Amino acid sequence: MGSSSLLAVLLQLTDPLAIVVDWIRPDHDILHYHIAIDIPDTGTAIRGATTVRYRVREGLGPLILDFDDRFTVDSVVANGAAVSFPQIDNGMLQVNHWGAPGVTLQATIHYHGVPADGLFIRDNVHGERTVFADNFPDRAHHWFPSEDHPSDKATVSYAIAVPAGWRAIGNGRFGGADTTSTGRTVWHWREDAKIPVYTMVIGAGRMAVTEIGQGSGIPQSIWTFPEDSAYAAGGPFARAPDMVQVYSRMIGPYPYEKLAHVQSSTRFGGMENSTAIFYSERAFA
Repeated sequence: MGSSSLLAVLLQLTDPLAIVVDWIRPDHDILHYHIAIDIPDTGTAIRGATTVRYRVREGLGPLILDFDDRFTVDSVVANGAAVSFPQIDNGMLQVNHWGAPGVTLQATIHYHGVPADGLFIRDNVHGERTVFADNFPDRAHHWFPSEDHPSDKATVSYAIAVPAGWRAIGNGRFGGADTTSTGRTVWHWREDAKIPVYTMVIGAGRMAVTEIGQGSGIPQSIWTFPEDSAYAAGGPFARAPDMVQVYSRMIGPYPYEKLAHVQSSTRFGGMENSTAIFYSERAFA
């Protein structure tokens, strides 16, 4: 073990949240994730299909992704053809797809299972079923395959299938909602700025949405459980558009397409996710 690797290990032992660049896999650069996820009407088992577009940096090795071994991988399709893959081993999924340095490739992993962390399907403070992601600092791989390290940023898009009557939010710009033949709704979102994997989140449930205007041309909204919408719109976020405007002048332009303030039921409470800040559900009650 080299001195830099030893230093990385010691740093992680003393501070588990430390970002250690030495641990990043050098072979690939993830460019974009498309996360299609089916949220069930009952139970906690999900189905997903995550498409990873990536550029080969060096070598001819397979694509290695972080992924929780509690999931079952049903198939992997790379550039239109089925490819072999060993089942997840020690939290790693190997996609047997190769390309020369500089080439951009794509692979879609189809999977199902119950998230042990990262994505929480649970009743909210009012006893209503909800779903919220809580990825910090490296827990996204518990619900979608990824390069789960803060230094490998990428763009992301979503297709979130939810029960009828639910709303779903994700990072970035709203791309519409489709109703399926079974009455479920698929919500589409897309973030075109590169963001860390730990801020790639979704939230879903019976939600009320209140638009609160724009700061520096950025639309802002409040997403709450219906029971708490009056409180949220009554004052706590009234100055949020002004804050974005002030900080845009002081620091620089706001880099994203929107800013949503979301009441959420997660593991730790709130999280400053890109374009969709999650707040503890009890802060709105």
